Amino acid sequence: MKLIGQSESYSEILERVFVTTLAVGFFCTILLANADSTFHDLLETISTKVDFGPLKDIKVLYVVVPLVLAGISRLILLHDKISNILGLRKRFDTNHILFPMADQSGYTLTDAFKQRLTANRKEAMSDIFYRYASFINPVIDRQLVRTAADNWGWLWSAVEASFVCLVTLSILTLLEIWSYAMMLGGSICILIGFIFFQWFQCRKGAVRQVRVIMEDSDRKQAIHSYFTKFAASVTLDKPESPGPLSKR
Repeated sequence: MKLIGQSESYSEILERVFVTTLAVGFFCTILLANADSTFHDLLETISTKVDFGPLKDIKVLYVVVPLVLAGISRLILLHDKISNILGLRKRFDTNHILFPMADQSGYTLTDAFKQRLTANRKEAMSDIFYRYASFINPVIDRQLVRTAADNWGWLWSAVEASFVCLVTLSILTLLEIWSYAMMLGGSICILIGFIFFQWFQCRKGAVRQVRVIMEDSDRKQAIHSYFTKFAASVTLDKPESPGPLSKR
């Protein structure tokens, strides 16, 4: 597993996200145990001790709670769910990859075209972007792909970490434990700042990948043809405007 080194696959990105969520979940569990005596007593009910990384002889529930949390997050792809709710990946794929590729290929963007492309972005990304910038046998420089994936790995790790911290902050707020809430709030601000930083890094990576893809004349022509056919399907699917006799 490459927690620090650049990821070689999507699986390694998921492993980084899992480990980060596990570590942050452990931190939040310790924080809640120190802040609330009831939660502390609950975690102390089982005396069995385990090792957790470099930490030795830890009561097992201190590890089980974050492990279950990280496991559920991995199972449901929590970062992906958050992205869908906030529209993060949709905006990124369209505004920083698909629309620029269409524009640089010489195709004139229209509102109807943008709406249809946004609705079919996953298929379009597979057809004209990942075709050249996938993990497996990328056509463009492999290092560009690895760097972009590395940036996304850290961004998603921070997104899940922020979610775990926000849930913990909500609990502390409900319990009115303000000193711990303020400390955790500061940590969340740092995480959000890091997310914005990584977002701009991802944007820079996308700009570089799109530029390299479009530098090749054959690829540029193929992409232009794709968008031309796509636009034709938009025109065919567009309903006819009602005539004057249809108005009442």
